[in-house]
Amino acid sequence: IETVQALQKHFNGIAVLKGPGTLVAGPHDKLSRCDAGNPGMASGGMGDALTGSIAGLIAQGFDVYQSVCMG
Repeated sequence: IETVQALQKHFNGIAVLKGPGTLVAGPHDKLSRCDAGNPGMASGGMGDALTGSIAGLIAQGFDVYQSVCMG
């Protein structure tokens, strides 16, 4: 948790640490955890798919932090 929060503060954006219990940190001390997923998501290209999903949600008008969490 400390690592994702430090990254968020350093880059002043939204930070995602993918893995078992993916963590998302946003402004104003927002913190979310996703415990869904499976080992197959640790393969090449999954980060690209995640980025595309997030970008698509933002393009549809969702809040950026909400889009990252839904992605």
